Amino acid sequence: MKTNGNDLANVQRKLKPLSKNGWGQVLEYSLENTGGMTKREQFAMAAMVGFINTGCVRDDNNGVVKNQYNYASIAKSAVDQADALIDALNKEV
Repeated sequence: MKTNGNDLANVQRKLKPLSKNGWGQVLEYSLENTGGMTKREQFAMAAMVGFINTGCVRDDNNGVVKNQYNYASIAKSAVDQADALIDALNKEV
């Protein structure tokens, strides 16, 4: 099964009234997509959380906590990893 990184992973929807009767009661509704994260964004977010939780912050000998990595670099790596996952999911088995 192919996956498209731009497809919404978690679609947020709301009911939109389509028609009402003479008393103002709604007779028909439609579901309207109101947004959500794409699969690519969600994969990148998971990768970024993993990078940060597994060594991005360390404790030096003197107890000072510093960032080991540049967050912009982590973000780029997370997006690259998300793209690699999407490519791997789309390969024929």
